[in-house]
Amino acid sequence: MHFSFNEPLPVVYIVIFFVVSVLIAFFYYRNTKVEGSKYALIALRTFFIFFLLLLFISPLVSYLKKEPVEVLPVILTDNSKSELIESRYSLLNKDVSFLNRSYPVEKLKHLNFDGNVSDTSLSAFNRNVSEINNAFESLLKEKDAVPGTVTIVSDGMFNHGKNALLTALKLQCPVNFILTGDTVQKKDVLISDIYFNRTSFVDSRTQVKIQLKSFGYSGNAEISLYLENNIIEKKSILLDPSKENYEAEFFITSSREGFIKYRAEVSLQPGEITVLNNSKEFVIGFLDNKFDVLFISGGPSSDLVFVKDEISRISNIRPQFFTQKSPGELYEGENINFEKKDAIILLGYPTAISDINLINSIRNILSEGMTSLIFMESRNIDYEKLKILSAFLPVDLSSSSNTEEETGLSGIGKVTEGFTADISQISGFNPVFRNRAYSNARSNSFTYITSKSGSPALVINNSSTSGNAAFLFHGLYKWKLNPSGNYRQNFFGELLLNTLKNIVKKDKQKGLEISVDEDRLNYNELKFIAKLDLKKINVNDPKVRAVIRIGNEVPENIVMNKKASDRFEYTRKFPEGINDFRIYAELEGGTARDNDSLRVVYDNNFEYRETKVDRSQLKELAINTGGSDLTGYIGEERLKVINDQQKKYSEANRDKEVEYYKRNELKFNGYYLILMMLFLFSEWIIRKRKNLV
Repeated sequence: MHFSFNEPLPVVYIVIFFVVSVLIAFFYYRNTKVEGSKYALIALRTFFIFFLLLLFISPLVSYLKKEPVEVLPVILTDNSKSELIESRYSLLNKDVSFLNRSYPVEKLKHLNFDGNVSDTSLSAFNRNVSEINNAFESLLKEKDAVPGTVTIVSDGMFNHGKNALLTALKLQCPVNFILTGDTVQKKDVLISDIYFNRTSFVDSRTQVKIQLKSFGYSGNAEISLYLENNIIEKKSILLDPSKENYEAEFFITSSREGFIKYRAEVSLQPGEITVLNNSKEFVIGFLDNKFDVLFISGGPSSDLVFVKDEISRISNIRPQFFTQKSPGELYEGENINFEKKDAIILLGYPTAISDINLINSIRNILSEGMTSLIFMESRNIDYEKLKILSAFLPVDLSSSSNTEEETGLSGIGKVTEGFTADISQISGFNPVFRNRAYSNARSNSFTYITSKSGSPALVINNSSTSGNAAFLFHGLYKWKLNPSGNYRQNFFGELLLNTLKNIVKKDKQKGLEISVDEDRLNYNELKFIAKLDLKKINVNDPKVRAVIRIGNEVPENIVMNKKASDRFEYTRKFPEGINDFRIYAELEGGTARDNDSLRVVYDNNFEYRETKVDRSQLKELAINTGGSDLTGYIGEERLKVINDQQKKYSEANRDKEVEYYKRNELKFNGYYLILMMLFLFSEWIIRKRKNLV
C-alpha cells in the first residue's frame, strides 16, 4: 500500500503527536488485564490516535508554510478594436511570437488587457475600449508568482478608465512597451462628437451641433443628418489641410412623442485610414409638451369667458374647467379628479361660499409637491379662506381688501429660458382692476409685471419642484372691449403658457425612473437601473417588470432584481455589433402604477474616434517604473533586456517568501481513511474476542 502526506510535516510535530498518542493509549489500557494482547491493543489505539491528530492538525501546519516567490516575465497584449486599424494586430502577433517561443509555457504569463489569458487570433480583438488598469489589477492579485517584468504590446490609444500608473507602481517591477503602428497621423475624416439636448418638447425646435475632424484633406465634404434611415438635411463644409476641427449646426423638430434615433454622417474621402468613424448615432426623447391644467372658478364671469377663449387657441394646454354654483355644488356636476394634473389655476377662487373641504383637498394635492398652483384674483376673493393655501403662493398677503381700483400695467421682467413672452407691450393695453390688498413677493420669487403704483401684478416662483404664480389683477375682459386698446390677440394665452413652462417640471410626477450604466455598454453588458421615488408612489411591495428589446431581437420580458427598497437592477450580455436598446419598465403592486421608458444608442465605434498611435502614456509607465521602450528592438535584443530585468528583480527579491494556505484534504484520501479504519477495526476484534466491553 502506498501512502504519503500531501505536504511533509516537520519531524518535531510527528514526534509530539506520537508521544501524545502513546500516553493516551497507555492511560486507557493501564488497568486492563489481558494476557498477550494488552500491548497489541495499546499499539492499535496509539496508531489510531496518531493518525487522527494528523488529520485535524495538518491543515494548520501547511498554512504556516512559506516558499520563495516565483518570478515570471509577463506580456500584456492590447485586445481592443483599434488594433484592427491598418492590421495592427498582425504587427502585435509578430512582436509577441518570439517572446512566446523563448519561454516555456509555465514560465511566462501572457494576458490581454482584460486580465485574461491572451488570445491573439483575429476575432479576439473585440474590446470596445482601451484600458490597461484591469490587467495590472489581476497581476497584483497573484500570490504564487509575481511579475519580474511586464511588457505591454499596444497602439497606446488608452481612452477609458483611470490612469494605470499608480497600479503599475505597486507591482514594483519594470514596465516595458512595444508600440504597434505608426505615430504619424494618417489621412482621415470623422465625426468626433455631437452636442444635443437628450430631451425636447414635441413641435419644438432643438439644436444639434456636429463636431468634425479632418486630417490631410482639402475640398468639400458633406455632413448629412438622418432620421432613422431617412435624410433630413445636408450641409457642405470646405476642408483645409491646415485645419483639423469643424462644426455644423442643424435644427430638428418632431411632431410625435417618444425616442427618435438620428445619425450624423460625413461623406467618405479617398484613402481614409478607416471609414468606421464617418458616422455616429444619437437619440433624442421628445416629450409631450401639453400641460394638463385644472381651472376652478369662483363663478361665471367675464374674465372666465375671456380665459376660455384665449386657452382655446393654445394647443399646448389641455384644460378642464369647473365653475362654482353654490356651496359644495359645481355647474359641471362632477367630482374633481386631481390625479396627475400639471397645474391648478384658481380663477377668482375661493369666495365666501367656497366649500372648505374642496379648499383642503387642493391644499393636500399641492402638499404632495407634484402639482403647481396659479392664483388669479377677482373682486370676490375671500382672503381668509385663501390663507389656507398661503404656503403655495409666491406672495405674502400682509393685508386684504376687496375694494378695487383701476390700474395700468407695466412689464419689468426680462426674457429667460423658461419665460420668453414679450410683456413690454402690456403698458399699452386698456387698464384693468386690482384689489387694494398689500402683498410682497417672497424670496426666490420674481415680479414680471407691476401695477401703475408699482405693486406686484404677476409674481412667479420656480425655485422648487412645484412652482407657483399669482396674477394679482382682474378685469382681463377690458383688454378686448376697445379695439383701439392695442391688445394683441392671444397675448394672455401665451403669457399663461410661459408661466406654466416656468413653474411646471414635466417629469416631477414620475415615481419610477430608469437609467443605463453606460460604462458597462463598453464591455457588451447591458445594466439598467430602476429607481423609485417612495414619496410619489403608493406601493407596499413594489415589483418592477420590464420589456427589453436589443436591436431587432424578440423583446424579452423580465422581472428586475430588487437591490434596495427604492432600487432595482437587471444585467445581461448582448451580442457584438448591437448598439440600439429599447427598454420599458413598469412598477407593479399596491394602487399605483408608474412606468418609464428609455432608448439607448451607444457609440460602438468609439475605438475609432482617434486613429493616431500614441506612446505618451506608455512612455510615462516605462519612465516611472524603470522600464524601456522596446519598439525598435529586434527579437534577441528585446529578450536580452527582459532577461536582464528578470535577473535583477530576482536577485533583489531573493529573500522574499510568500505565505500560502493549501489544504492537505486528508479526510478525502482513501488510503488514509482505510488505514485509520483498519487500526480501529483490529482493536475492536481483539476486544470482542477477549470479552472487553
